[in-house]
Amino acid sequence: MKIEKLIIQNLNSIEDAEIVFSEGILAQEPLFLICGATGSGKTTILDAITLALYDKVSRYENVKNKEQTEKGITTKDPYNILRNGKYDGKAELHFSVKNTRYIATWSVHKTKSNSYTGTNRRKLEVVDGELRTVILDKIGAVNKKIEELVGLTYEQFVRSVMLAQGEFNTFLVSDKAEQSEILEKLTGTEVYSQIADIIRARKNEALQSKKNAEILYNSVKDSVLPEEEVQLLEKQKQELEDDGSQRDLLFKQLECYHDWIKKDKTLKDEYDNAKLLYDNILNQINSPEYKENKSLVDDYFSTSKIRERLNELQRDETEIDKLNRQFEDDANQLSAIKSSLQNEKVKKHELQGLKSDLSAWIDSHRDKEMMYQNVNMILGLLKEMSQTLVFKKNKEMELGLKEEKKKDVGIKLGESLENLERIKKNKIEADNVVDELLADFNSDEQDRLIEEYQKKNSLKQNTLDRISQLKTVRTILEQYLNLDQNIKNEKLRYDGLILSAEEKKIALNKARTDFERYDLEFQKQKNMVEGWAKTLRSKMKEGETCPVCGGKVLYYNDENVVTSLYSSLSNEWDRMRSVLEKTQNELNKIESELDVLGRNIDSDMSRLQILFDDLNKRCNGNPVFELERIDSTINKHNESVKKYDEEIEAVNVKLKEMALMKNKIETAQRNKKAIEENYVSVERQLLAKQNELQEIEKALIALKITVSESETKFLEKKSSVSEYLNIEDWEKSWNDDSFAFTEMLNESARMWNKKNDALRDIDGQIVNLENIITQCEKYLVSIFDLVPEWKNIGLKESYIEEENVVPYLSAIYEKVKDRILRKSALENEILVLKQEIDDFVGQSSEIDYERLKILNRITDIQAVVQKNKSLDDELIKVKNTLAIKNEELHAHHKDDNKPSEDMTIECIDARKNSLLEEKKANDKQLSEIRTKLAMNIQNYSKSVSCKDDYEKVANECHLWEQLAKAVGATDGNNFRDVAQAYTMGILLNRANYYMCQLSSRYRLCNNTDSLAIMVQDLEMGGEIRTASSLSGGETFLVSLALALGLTSLNDEHFNTDMLFIDEGFGTLDADSLDMVMNTLENLHNLGRRVGIISHVDTLKERIPAQIQLIREGKSASKVRVIRN
Repeated sequence: MKIEKLIIQNLNSIEDAEIVFSEGILAQEPLFLICGATGSGKTTILDAITLALYDKVSRYENVKNKEQTEKGITTKDPYNILRNGKYDGKAELHFSVKNTRYIATWSVHKTKSNSYTGTNRRKLEVVDGELRTVILDKIGAVNKKIEELVGLTYEQFVRSVMLAQGEFNTFLVSDKAEQSEILEKLTGTEVYSQIADIIRARKNEALQSKKNAEILYNSVKDSVLPEEEVQLLEKQKQELEDDGSQRDLLFKQLECYHDWIKKDKTLKDEYDNAKLLYDNILNQINSPEYKENKSLVDDYFSTSKIRERLNELQRDETEIDKLNRQFEDDANQLSAIKSSLQNEKVKKHELQGLKSDLSAWIDSHRDKEMMYQNVNMILGLLKEMSQTLVFKKNKEMELGLKEEKKKDVGIKLGESLENLERIKKNKIEADNVVDELLADFNSDEQDRLIEEYQKKNSLKQNTLDRISQLKTVRTILEQYLNLDQNIKNEKLRYDGLILSAEEKKIALNKARTDFERYDLEFQKQKNMVEGWAKTLRSKMKEGETCPVCGGKVLYYNDENVVTSLYSSLSNEWDRMRSVLEKTQNELNKIESELDVLGRNIDSDMSRLQILFDDLNKRCNGNPVFELERIDSTINKHNESVKKYDEEIEAVNVKLKEMALMKNKIETAQRNKKAIEENYVSVERQLLAKQNELQEIEKALIALKITVSESETKFLEKKSSVSEYLNIEDWEKSWNDDSFAFTEMLNESARMWNKKNDALRDIDGQIVNLENIITQCEKYLVSIFDLVPEWKNIGLKESYIEEENVVPYLSAIYEKVKDRILRKSALENEILVLKQEIDDFVGQSSEIDYERLKILNRITDIQAVVQKNKSLDDELIKVKNTLAIKNEELHAHHKDDNKPSEDMTIECIDARKNSLLEEKKANDKQLSEIRTKLAMNIQNYSKSVSCKDDYEKVANECHLWEQLAKAVGATDGNNFRDVAQAYTMGILLNRANYYMCQLSSRYRLCNNTDSLAIMVQDLEMGGEIRTASSLSGGETFLVSLALALGLTSLNDEHFNTDMLFIDEGFGTLDADSLDMVMNTLENLHNLGRRVGIISHVDTLKERIPAQIQLIREGKSASKVRVIRN
């Protein structure tokens, strides 16, 4: 995981800050310092990181008492970090995992009512270039995803990134109980205590479950019935079931009798009903109505043909009536048309008078006909004259403006010529200055100096690289020598533990042999006493004296009295077992330490080989093992670097002088170039003015030509207009008011055209009316030939459109002609039909003319037919039903289930009720017996199940007791102590790796039966001292080594590029501080950068990369990243 950028808004004293770790000085330096006054917000930077990642803050998580604050939240709530007086706060962390960039955000909002809203306070984004995409915004989902990405829980992250040297400092001076608690907190081994607590709780639960299972089994077992009682109940059940079967057979027979009697009654009733219905239908068929309907149907179908002829006759008579009415309508229309025709003749006379008036007006204006006909052309010419006149005036005005502009351009052209001469003189002077400076400058000398500077600088850089390589070799050699000495010490300790293990094995074998021999004797004594004593006591009565113990026999048979007989033996057995277990535990602990120490030696040997290979590679196969020799070579190279610096500085002074001269030349050249550019610009402006003057003169000539042409064109248009206008002094009128003159001309032309159009229209109307009158008179003659009586028909006032008169009259003629022909045909057809009907009536004796009309009025003969048919069908159906019911009744009386004649339904029902009462009593008794038997089976099954459950729970309880005994769950510490001892060994091994780099004098170790850390002083002959004897500076070094070891312990499957260490440097002397700083700087080679939070001024001078928190006012701080 790589931390790239942190953004903070309104958290504690920091209002707004952005810290970029992946760029600038923070990315370039192995160490950076977080410094500022107390309360300025140094620790807030670390809090913002954990807030953005895990939604937690260490300072609030570690608060023991959860109390309400003035803000309305608890003391453990992370919302406390919001700056006072602010309503919004945010921590935003940019980080990358496996080349994927993420942004984790924590935010808080306080409402104006001082309540906090943080439901949506978490957000996780993935970054692709400039695109930020939110992938999660739920609190739980974000927290879970970040744990997956980072690979650590909150506690593990804090242990890995925030160095715990302060807590190790506390650990070194604490007693055993406190050391266990601190080690659990630091290493996360509290899980082993939790496991022991869980095992103890599960054992107690198992014991309680075993007791409950035993009680349940005893209670269920007593509820199972004896075998004799079960057999008796089975016999009673069988007898009751047999009685019930006989009773059911008798009841069934009674029901058969009951059903026969009931069915017999039903069959008789059905037969009587069918007979009654048959007689009713037969009476209807013999009635007069049935016969009349039958006669009507017969006559209807026998007269169908003649009734059709009757219908035809009625239709023809109806049509003749209709034709007569249509003749009347035609006569009325003809009367209206004759009236309209008279009106058209009057209209023709009026139009002829109007035509005479119009002809007289047109003849009086005939002399101006040519002007009226060409009015549009005349108006167009007048318009062109007007436009030409306006155009001419505009061009004359433009000509005057051009003359003025020509004068102004001439003046400006003179000014530009003077300016050009002045700039030309300045240009000559600038050329002379540049030439003089270039004559004094030697470019070859500058190139030589630059080449010399680069050569000296290259020699210096090569020497510095060699120094860096030698320092790296020295660091590796120092680590190699320290680790080699540490391996030798570990091997000495390993050999000592081997001897201790052998001694413990001998002691263990002896303790095991003694215990096994005593255990065999103890078990024999215990079994004998329990068996004999309990048997004897069970035979004695309450109050008698026991021959074994001499006590009174109590009613509850107290077994503790028997147990007391071998209590002394039991105590000795417990003691010997305790000795055996203690010896075994001591051997296990020694073997565990041997295993840890062996792995540590193997690990150190591997690291030693890695260091040797690295040293061999850096020394080109000829490694150096003398630190003094390396230091001497480094000092020589440092002297060379100093010499190179002096030579480079001398060359640099000369180069600066050359650079100053070159700057003067460049300034003069720029001045020269500016003058030349100005000269070219003014020259261009002069040329532009000359071109502009030429263009103006050309435009003046063109304008004068245009004005002359406009005058000629105007006179030509005026001559053309005069040829057509037959008006005196027209030009004066047009010049006075061209618009009024144009309107007058237009109006006169419109009046001429209107009169001519009216005359042509009247001529057309007169011709049209003459055609209509001629056609109408022709049609009237034809109609009167068809209907002579219409000649004298009167006139009827009505208006008919002029164009419709002839079509209407034509239509009347055609209709009248067709109707006369149709009426004649219908009259002939009526005579024939009447003759046929009269002949039919005369030949039939039963059907007269009235009977035919009655038959013809029938609209639904099928209803009459269906009514008679329904009666016929119903008679057949009822007759068949009567026969069937008669057969069913005879068949029923032949049934074998027929009861005796004296047996009635009432007798049968009384007997059935009696049998039901007997059955009810029998079923009740049988149900009780079955319930008892079923309950007994259920209880038996339950007792078997309870027994199995009890045995299962007992076995499980035994396993938990054995497990609790194995891990020492009685006090919960044995399991934890073993795990902590194992963890302590690994932690010390990794801490010694860093201790070798911090100080070659000390190594860390611990006693086999304690968590107390001891310090081996190699400069004092390997003397082992307690941590409490260390000075303040030494204690800091030891704590720092342990803290670094803890980070590597946590980072086995995880790597972050940054560590933070908070304070503690004030106790170090100058040499110790140098060692610590060198070690922390070397962490950069392992891909780690270290951030130090401190007030120590020496660190501010030593560490160039700094995050400074500067107080602004009483409560605000500004964050600034600088290079000191």
